[in-house]
Amino acid sequence: MISHRNDQGATRPRFTVLGRRWLLLGATLAWMLIPLECAWGTIIIHPPEENLRANAPPLASGYVTQDIVIESDTAWFGAELIISLDQPDGIYQDLVGSSIGQSPSPDHFSSFPTLEFDTYMSTGVLGEGIGSMGGAPDLTGHPGTPGPSDINGDGRVGLDDLHVLILNYGLFVDPGTHGDITGNGRVDAGDFGALESAWGETGSFDASAINKTWFDSTGAPGIFAIARITLAESAGGTWDLLVLADPEGGSNRRRTGGPVVDGVMLIPEPTCLIAWAMFALILLMHRSRSAAA
Repeated sequence: MISHRNDQGATRPRFTVLGRRWLLLGATLAWMLIPLECAWGTIIIHPPEENLRANAPPLASGYVTQDIVIESDTAWFGAELIISLDQPDGIYQDLVGSSIGQSPSPDHFSSFPTLEFDTYMSTGVLGEGIGSMGGAPDLTGHPGTPGPSDINGDGRVGLDDLHVLILNYGLFVDPGTHGDITGNGRVDAGDFGALESAWGETGSFDASAINKTWFDSTGAPGIFAIARITLAESAGGTWDLLVLADPEGGSNRRRTGGPVVDGVMLIPEPTCLIAWAMFALILLMHRSRSAAA
């Protein structure tokens, strides 16, 4: 398990607004400038089932290891992963990896063979520390009602909410909407501060669940293995991944997820989307014929 603490950067704020056009995102390890305009790039998330890794030996049988690999034509700067399993203790946590406090280094694999199959987050470069935060629910609202920092209303504070703030920064909006957490009628630095306070350092990353956000420190485009997940072969549940990038003028985002079946993180085939598209096409043709008649 990777640590989310960094003594050298612990006193730095995570969000700093520099004028109207730039946001300085300071994770616990690194600083990143995010331009606050809107232009789009491409993010591809490879299905984890296409990146399965044989893990026995050295890891005992009964586990499935898979990598989360992304491609981005612009610099990716953050990812949020949520894994919820139906039963506890389904996520492999290597004892050595838990004590390292960063993604494992290949130099240690010969001495600690099972370390290679630890569950960890990465910037795409093994042996490099990362800054991360939790994705805890926003408990500042009334019971059963998300608080104001949960901008998109999904019950937790995370990258989705940060994405809204980035896109709307500097805009005058109706109080309490579109990222105006403080309710002053504008999306500004105060809203980033409120989001940081609600986000906090909480969240889970243990043998039963993962709810974490981590940040890149290189700021480069390319192909990256950003996480390795080892699950019990009997594990079932769900997973959700959100990736944000900085495409030279804004934040690009891509989300995917699906069920966990027999320890494998699956992305469902879009059969329902195809069926809906065929239905819509048939309906359109029927209306065209009726109009012609």
